[in-house]
Amino acid sequence: MEPPAPPPFLEETYPVLRRIARGLVAREPVSGTLSGTALLNESLLRLLGYEGGFSNPQHLMGVVVNNMRRILIDRGRRRGAIKRTPTDRLLSVVLPDDPGMLAVRQAYEKLCQFDPAAGQIVRLHIFEGHTLRETAELSGMTVSAVRTSLKFSETWLRDRITG
Repeated sequence: MEPPAPPPFLEETYPVLRRIARGLVAREPVSGTLSGTALLNESLLRLLGYEGGFSNPQHLMGVVVNNMRRILIDRGRRRGAIKRTPTDRLLSVVLPDDPGMLAVRQAYEKLCQFDPAAGQIVRLHIFEGHTLRETAELSGMTVSAVRTSLKFSETWLRDRITG
């Protein structure tokens, strides 16, 4: 049986993905024996059964980084401590059935409909916890453009949430 072919765009994105993986592992409270390279390789192994194709390098990077985050969350759960981002801590102040949480969710969904690129930036940076540089790499934008998009999104969301 022939081994599966690597995903397209892997060769050109591997160095960036390794840097992101090292950063994710460094932010873990207790990394144990997991290295950035091991995290990335485990994430790539999860792609073996992936049916969808990759339209561009950013698509591949997004899927791989989401896999890495899931791996770290699973490790945290096994240790008995769920990894939480600063945004999670802020949003956890609002109870899930609180109207405030519903307003945040509805405003975010409207932002995604109004400006999908801005919605992607908010998801990557705020909800997934990527740095500005990582968000720029994953979205194919410059760091400056990501900052501008975040400022716009913050204002847009605040206006929708506060009425």
